[in-house]
Amino acid sequence: MTTRETRRPGYLRLIMELTKFRISAAVTLTTATGYFLAARSLQREMWVPLLGVLLLASGSAALNEWQDRAIDARMKRTRGRPIPAGYIDPSWALFCSILLILLGLYFLASVAQQSQSVLLLGALALFWYNGFYTYLKR
Repeated sequence: MTTRETRRPGYLRLIMELTKFRISAAVTLTTATGYFLAARSLQREMWVPLLGVLLLASGSAALNEWQDRAIDARMKRTRGRPIPAGYIDPSWALFCSILLILLGLYFLASVAQQSQSVLLLGALALFWYNGFYTYLKR
């Protein structure tokens, strides 16, 4: 008989944990709200940049999980995360995070209006979170 603690989580659940999907979805919802308030209507064009935001946030979260894997393995609160628990290989997690980040940046770059500004802001958010915040929170 297996308990909840010893049972391996399902693949979808592991991916959702690695990408911190609930947080990434909340970021996307916040972006959608801002988009809606600025446009004052729902527009078909909003789905492409929103997909970009979701993919970029998910990739950034997965990269953060990869960056903190050694620290997470030592802390009781975080040792059950997919990488330190051994459910996901670190190299696969890094590949997955880079793929999500590149796809997110691609969708943000494909926005017809202000594409350079949107892409720059997305890259800045990624750099700030994974380059500065991840190390400052320690």
